[in-house]
Amino acid sequence: MTAEVAKKEEFPKVKPYTDIIHKDDAYYIVMDLPGIEMNNIDITVDKDVLTIEATTNYPSFEGKNILRNEFGNVKYFRQFTLSDAVEREKISANLKNGVLTLKLPKAESMQPKKIQIEAA
Repeated sequence: MTAEVAKKEEFPKVKPYTDIIHKDDAYYIVMDLPGIEMNNIDITVDKDVLTIEATTNYPSFEGKNILRNEFGNVKYFRQFTLSDAVEREKISANLKNGVLTLKLPKAESMQPKKIQIEAA
């Protein structure tokens, strides 16, 4: 009996360009993920760590007459440590044109409040 072992492809790991934006109601993480489709992204929160992993799925040119090869599949990977200022249960994500936008709403206690003045 022979056992076939599936070869696991390892792609180069890339740290995607990222902007973090602070607004009154939330923090926003905007990440450049060219070539990524929604079904190839994994976003998880485990305790205080937000992890984004994504893998491109470009066709292989193996066996073709390649003159130069600088293009290929990659694995995007990024992690962020979350503070208590973030409502973890309300984090949302949107992917459009290769740009991932995460909204991390602020905890109620961290949002600005207007103080009303009472007449004496």
